[in-house]
Amino acid sequence: MSTVDLNKFQFDYDLTFAMTVHSPDGNLVSRFGGRDKSSANLWQQPRAIAAWLRELRDNHRIHKKTESRPKKKPDIPNTRTTIFDVPAFAKGVRGKKLECVHCHSIFPALRREAIAKKTWTPEKKFVYPAPRQIGIEMDPIHQTTLMSVTPKSSAHVAGLRPGDKLLSIENKRVFSIADFQHALHKTKEARTTLTTHWSRGDSLKTFKLKLKDGWKRISPFEYSWRPMKWELSPAPGFGGQILSQETKKELGLEEYPFAMRVDYIVDWGPRKSLGANVKKAGLRKGDIVLSINSKSDFRDADHFHAWIRLRCQVGQTIRIKFWRNGKPQRIELPLIPG
Repeated sequence: MSTVDLNKFQFDYDLTFAMTVHSPDGNLVSRFGGRDKSSANLWQQPRAIAAWLRELRDNHRIHKKTESRPKKKPDIPNTRTTIFDVPAFAKGVRGKKLECVHCHSIFPALRREAIAKKTWTPEKKFVYPAPRQIGIEMDPIHQTTLMSVTPKSSAHVAGLRPGDKLLSIENKRVFSIADFQHALHKTKEARTTLTTHWSRGDSLKTFKLKLKDGWKRISPFEYSWRPMKWELSPAPGFGGQILSQETKKELGLEEYPFAMRVDYIVDWGPRKSLGANVKKAGLRKGDIVLSINSKSDFRDADHFHAWIRLRCQVGQTIRIKFWRNGKPQRIELPLIPG
């Protein structure tokens, strides 16, 4: 991503795989890729890629047959912007030439820039919402086909039905779940109305979906797959691996649903103050964390880290129960900025 134009290539930068198709006039026609916590590959199966390309091909044929093509200005700025043109990122690398910048570095840089410009709001961390946030589940293969509608959701109230085929959102064509998510990403997080166009059999229909305040919010578990979580604050300042059932049995910890060994304490880099805070509170490497504020139903380590960042606040003190020297112990950890 070091030389990629961020104006032209807009997609979910937390993904490990994404494709985009562009037209000669500079517009991004469609994007492909996506995932959620349940599966890294649910929305990017080979059959889905083939179906997406066929739909783009068919749309292109229709476009070519149109006698009078509308003159459409590119929907992206004419200026080229790379990640090095983002002041917050440039400041962080301090003039170093980086040949490789990972995709997952983009959202953190944009967040830091928004904070510097005082345009950041907490809701903005919920990037690229899944269609299920508005009550829609799309077919993972034929990704413009509505598979199911959640009862009493925005989509259900608007009148959508399984089998409806999505054409556009706010007059922007949609060819994939990634396009759907991009449209939702660009929609404000506050109360709003989303205009969508669908085909139902031989009929074309317009549905206006009324979205409530906070409609983009998801649970820490759903959010936990995202690399962006590591950028958020507060952070605990430590982490590690979840113990296997076999190891828990060896240590006599079978009764505890959650057991995470502290493999590292962040005592390096720009966030080393977090590690110093952890050590001051009394936690050590090798300790086994059993619960936070009596919560012990974390499904994995990523869930634990996302929960701290989404459910706790800087200035709050959390209670940590942990195992050391064959017995449970407790400390209190104040959460600091970092």
